[in-house]
Amino acid sequence: MRRWKLFIGLAILTGLVIWFFDAILDSILLAEQPFLDTLLLDVHEYDVFHRLIIWGLTCGLLFLLLRFQESVRKTKEVIKTERDKAQKYLDVAGAMLVVIGPDQKVQLINSRGCEILGYSEEEIVGKNWFDNFLPQAIRKQVKAIFDQLMAGDVEPEEYFENPVLTRNGEERVIAWHNSILKNNGDIICILSSGSDITERKRAEELLRQSEEKYRFLYEDSPSINLLIGVDGKIIDTNAAALKVVGYSPDEIRGRDVLELIVEEDRELSTELMEKSYQGEDTPDVDLRIIAKDGSIRTVLFSQGNVVLRENDQPTGILVTGIDITERKRAEEALVDSERQYRFLVENTYDMFYRVNLHDESYDYLSPAVEKNLGYEIAEFIEMAKTGELEKRIHPDDLTMLKEDAEALRDSGRGALEKPVIEYRLRHKDGDYRWISDARKVVFDEAGKATTIIGMSRDITERKRAEEKIKTALREKEVLLQEVHHRVKNNLQIITSLLSLEAGKQTDERTISALRDSRNRIKTMAHIHEMLYQSKDLGRIDLTRYLNDVVSSIFSSYTTDLSSVDFELEIDNVYLGIDTAIPLGLIINELVSNSIKHAFPNGRAGRVRIGFYEKENSRFTLCVSDNGRGLPAGFDIGGTKTLGLQLVSMMVEQLNGELEIARRDGTAFSVTFQV
Repeated sequence: MRRWKLFIGLAILTGLVIWFFDAILDSILLAEQPFLDTLLLDVHEYDVFHRLIIWGLTCGLLFLLLRFQESVRKTKEVIKTERDKAQKYLDVAGAMLVVIGPDQKVQLINSRGCEILGYSEEEIVGKNWFDNFLPQAIRKQVKAIFDQLMAGDVEPEEYFENPVLTRNGEERVIAWHNSILKNNGDIICILSSGSDITERKRAEELLRQSEEKYRFLYEDSPSINLLIGVDGKIIDTNAAALKVVGYSPDEIRGRDVLELIVEEDRELSTELMEKSYQGEDTPDVDLRIIAKDGSIRTVLFSQGNVVLRENDQPTGILVTGIDITERKRAEEALVDSERQYRFLVENTYDMFYRVNLHDESYDYLSPAVEKNLGYEIAEFIEMAKTGELEKRIHPDDLTMLKEDAEALRDSGRGALEKPVIEYRLRHKDGDYRWISDARKVVFDEAGKATTIIGMSRDITERKRAEEKIKTALREKEVLLQEVHHRVKNNLQIITSLLSLEAGKQTDERTISALRDSRNRIKTMAHIHEMLYQSKDLGRIDLTRYLNDVVSSIFSSYTTDLSSVDFELEIDNVYLGIDTAIPLGLIINELVSNSIKHAFPNGRAGRVRIGFYEKENSRFTLCVSDNGRGLPAGFDIGGTKTLGLQLVSMMVEQLNGELEIARRDGTAFSVTFQV
């Protein structure tokens, strides 16, 4: 009724509007007619009829428009009702439902989907599903599958799982079922229904972790695990148990557990299992197991755990053990070793001890103390406690031992700095005995010195033997010094005789030969003189010796040698007599040769002597001058002069090499190794 009233009002209004505008047109077209006349129907009947026809057509058109509007309104109401009904069904559904269009945007989602994602429907619909509601890691992959579904290249999977991204950033795992919606054979969207299985997945992960923990604690555990039924039959074992007994799983299942235990231990095993079933505590015990190959393994078993059924009735007992066979063998070997060690320590003549640095008391003292010093063990320890032992130390050694005791208190420093000390201790019979004490410091985990362990030995006889050797050595040194002294005196007598003989001669060649011989003898005499005066009878100070030799050579010539300079450059070296004598003779001959032949007629010059130590005990002697040099064609191997022949002999005696250089005078170099 309301719509008809609206229609009549519009029709009347439309008629008046048409009448008014038609009057305006007539007034314009018929210029002779005023507007008011045309408005008041002062026109032909044709004009009235014309206006009525237009009005009628307009009202008809208006009627059709109203009917169409009414039809559209009713259609929308029906669609809305059906949609609301469908949405109600979707919202009632427990699963998440989402419709995704070809543009990857969400067209429809139910309340369950909004609840899972944490958004309202308005915040989801129209958004790109993949870019907004899937984790970054899987977007590309899932988009590719969606494009293949929309293109019809693949069929939708009946079931698959992938996570969605909620409003707070949490990932929830959804189990999806996809359906393709078509219109006239064309795919228009994808309908996906999914269930939130996040909690189930978490439970599955916890279960998996629990199974892995069980597998580690039971299957993969290094401990031996045996599940024994109430009838005493083995139900199950882990790999560690199989490794010990050597059986396969099929061979050991169903076997009576007592068959694996040595007969002597079976009664104890039965008793322990019965106590476990009764809920009593049982101690850890060592049981001997018989392996498949017949060998015996020792296993340390802990208290068994009773396995119950749902009705609290026992179904078996789980026992856990550790194979301690090697440890047992090591313990037995250690006990045997300690027994042997104790036998050796208590039956040897050396005194073994252990001192606690905390209170400086003896933790152990071997019986050898009675054999060596005449005191019983308890008596010796008591003397150490009361300070009586200190009175039995030799007065000359007391200060040293007190300093050593202070160093021992300083974190065992004394034993580290002096691992072995020697002192005198009075025997019970009143005589002093020399003691050699070898010590070692024992530290705890914190690095603190806690104990001194040591071995003391009576070295009285050794000390007496050493004293005898020292006395004999001193006697031999005195005797040897006397020998060197007498050899030196005899050589000096010979040089004096040669000097007297030279004084009687008038032939210059004879005088020169006697002088050279005298210098050679004096060179050897110098060594015996130095050895006689030295505390070291085996080595010669080469610097002092060569200085004496060269000075003696220069002083033996009566001619004026002030124009000849003398240079000596010698490393600080000590050599034996077997090396020093040949060196002295070589220098004597070479320096004498330079003095006699290098500087004739008072010519000025320089004689230089150098002795250098090289690597690997090699030495080099160099005697050179800047005189007129050797004659052309000189060959030391073919010379007939006694001096140079003696040089060649001495070089050969030293196993050395002789080199001669003729530039700027003459240089002789002798290289040898000691």
